[in-house]
Amino acid sequence: MVGGLSDAFDITIFARASLPNVRSRKTTPSLLAKLVGGTALLRRYRDLQTFAEEVAFDRQVASRLDDCSIFQGVTGQCLSSLETVRRHGGTTILDSITAHIDEFADVGRRECSRFGIRFPINHRMQRRMQREYEIADKIRVMSEYAKSTIVERGIDCEKLIVAEPYYDMNEFAGVESASKPFRICYLGALEPWKGFQHLIEAFDSLEVEDAELELWGGSGSHAVTAYLDRVFSRCKKISRDVVNVRHAGFGKVFDGTSVLV
Repeated sequence: MVGGLSDAFDITIFARASLPNVRSRKTTPSLLAKLVGGTALLRRYRDLQTFAEEVAFDRQVASRLDDCSIFQGVTGQCLSSLETVRRHGGTTILDSITAHIDEFADVGRRECSRFGIRFPINHRMQRRMQREYEIADKIRVMSEYAKSTIVERGIDCEKLIVAEPYYDMNEFAGVESASKPFRICYLGALEPWKGFQHLIEAFDSLEVEDAELELWGGSGSHAVTAYLDRVFSRCKKISRDVVNVRHAGFGKVFDGTSVLV
């Protein structure tokens, strides 16, 4: 996103770490979130950790937006910031990275229940996101599907802009697909709401000779890790690598892939 916007705007990024070649303002972690994440008995309450983290981040950003003319923030992370910029007469854009939060939460809670874990967005966070939809001047979504789920829940269609994620095709130069073996490559977090478990189930029923499934991503719970361990022990055609895809190189990840999920 920064790469796509930096030629047209004077950008400041708020983040945990500085980004190269862009003005960055670092934020500090939430002490409550660190306590939850660092305590064995509390670690299962991922929704509490997420809520504390996002609210703390938002408050830090909101306190430093006096000279902001255009603000773009991600759902769940920017309610106070949106309110601050609007009070100062600026323009606000909400970056919705999922379907409408109500639909996303319904699916997420259903899939998390299969693993006996908590969905990391609680009802307080859900209401917070609903309020962000209401007050943002514009809402950017990544697909027509995501747009439809928001419009169906009463948000003005004129507020929504469909803009797919920015990418540079030159970064993929030289990547080749292959006919054999039939290799399926999954990129993404190995979390229940991503649906990776349905991909594994589909692969189990796939009747293709020499088929392989490679998962690129990490898991965030013991229950998912235990599930994956059972999968790997019974099926040697399924494997996983947790390295950062960009650091590993797109050639290593994509070369020889027949289908990308």
